[in-house]
Amino acid sequence: MKKQTALWTTKDGHKIRICDMSDTHLLNTIAFLENKAKEFFAGELSAAYSCLDFLRGEMAQDACERDIQFLETVGADPSKVCHIFDKLKTEARRRNLI
Repeated sequence: MKKQTALWTTKDGHKIRICDMSDTHLLNTIAFLENKAKEFFAGELSAAYSCLDFLRGEMAQDACERDIQFLETVGADPSKVCHIFDKLKTEARRRNLI
């Protein structure tokens, strides 16, 4: 009996267990999610900066600037894009791929 692992859904809709993914597929998936996270992060940051244009109160602007600073400190987080990202990374580490 194989161990239970999380499922990844391929772009054509097939579900595959993370432990059954090929090394190349696993690494490509991780890279794909990291790139998507960067795109998502850029959108969040852009929206935050746009808010500054509309805020008039000093306290509101200060709060928005703190949020922007927090976003820039934390950076892109692939686990926001995909809830199993950490499991994918764990599997890649288990295989000594990263």
